[in-house]
Amino acid sequence: MRAINTNNPDAAYRLIDATHLALHTERTTHAEVANALTTLSTTPSPPPPPSPSANSPTESASTQPPSAPGNPQASSTPPATKQATASTPPPPSATPK
Repeated sequence: MRAINTNNPDAAYRLIDATHLALHTERTTHAEVANALTTLSTTPSPPPPPSPSANSPTESASTQPPSAPGNPQASSTPPATKQATASTPPPPSATPK
């Protein structure tokens, strides 16, 4: 208003142009932020990573004892009832006296 009152229209127009530029920049920033927020709110979030469960095949085989039923690594004969082979001597209780 001072520029107009002092009869300096060039300064008044420069001030108006600078203010219009600042408003345009602010509106552009607001539009970009609104667009980013819209994108974020409509983008589905990724699914959470699977949690380990007791029923998973990799864990059931590794957490079961060797003689547990259903364990593919289990021997068909329990360790206490295995018979001695030729390379290993029989236990002392199995030797004839």
